[in-house]
Parts: sequence; structure tokens; C-alpha cells
Amino acid sequence: MGDDCPVCENNKRIIRDNPNEFRKVSSYAPRVERHSVNVLDRTPAKVCPSCGKEYKKEGQNFPTSCTCGASLVNVEVKPLNKIKILSKGKDLFSQLNILQDSILDDKKEPVGLKNFDISLFVSGTGRDTKTTAVPQITSNDKIEISKEDLFSVKNTTIKLSVTEMLDLMNGVQLRDILTARKASASDSELEEEVSTTSDQIESTINELFN
Repeated sequence: MGDDCPVCENNKRIIRDNPNEFRKVSSYAPRVERHSVNVLDRTPAKVCPSCGKEYKKEGQNFPTSCTCGASLVNVEVKPLNKIKILSKGKDLFSQLNILQDSILDDKKEPVGLKNFDISLFVSGTGRDTKTTAVPQITSNDKIEISKEDLFSVKNTTIKLSVTEMLDLMNGVQLRDILTARKASASDSELEEEVSTTSDQIESTINELFN
């Protein structure tokens, strides 16, 4: 947001008041490098027959009911096979770059990331969250994906105004901020923006401010 960025101003204040330990202040938000890419989510999951909400395993088991009240007990578990946007920091993408070059075929040529599954294991919470990429080289069945099915990565980041950013920093949920835009945006534009990006941005914001 340039000179008007409230996050930058808050960081400056924290550094001024805590010159030696500013990084330990919970509201300090360091600059974070993030990358986004289309992925095919093949995680085994249950999809609610009533509202379509996806449920992956919680520990060793799937939940028995959906938040909408529908039962998930008899819902079949199957891969989602759904295109999504993966948005993470440089640590994970450095791992992916290594896998791109280090997994070789019989001719000692790189197989390439698009030719095998990758499992992502997440540990820790908040700023201590760590994602580890583990190649599943035997899961290499051929899958055809049309370019028309991919998301435009450039359109997956929501731009907030100064006022909206201040609201976000004060605890207002992103969905509520987007809903408040109805006064200046059409319902169709708002619905598309919320449905395609809000869950991912909520996750990013939580990593930055928690």
C-alpha cells in the first residue's frame, strides 16, 4: 500500500518501542515471500451431499457429520481430484524445486513435478508452521487437465483498502470485509471473489498475524 500501509506503520511503531525484541511482539508482521501455483488436490476426502463442503481426515478418522447437519457416515471416501491454488512461502517452493531436479528416471533425466504425486505434511502452528513435501513417485498415473480449468494466479490475491486493512488488523473477518463491499460491488463480482479466494487468504492472514 506504499506510504499509507497501516501494517508498515504498525511495524515501525513496534520496532521503535522494542528495538531489540520487536520480532517477538505478536502483532509484528514481517515481510513474507509467497508463491502461488495451480495444483490438483488428490487428497482422499468426504464431500457433504447437502452443501458440498469437503472433509479430510481429522487424525485417524473422518468427522461423522457436516456443519450443515448432514450425516457423513455413509459418504464414500474418494480423491477430491479438484484443481486448487497452493499459496506458500519460499521454504516449500525450494523443496519443490529440489524435487523437480532430483527425481530421475531410468535415463537419469528429471521426471518433473507434473508426473508424480506429492504429499504435504504440516506441523506446528502460526509462525512456526512447517510444510514438508514428500514425493510419491509410484503415484504416477497420467491425468489430463485442460488449461481452461486452471485458475488465473494473478487474480487470487485480494487487494484491500487502507480502511479494510485496519479492520482486518482489528480482528474483522475477511468474509465480513468482502460482504461490506456490496455497496460498491455487484453481487456477482462479490460472490466470485469470496468463493475463489477468501479461504486461502484467511489462511495466509492467520499465518501473518497469529
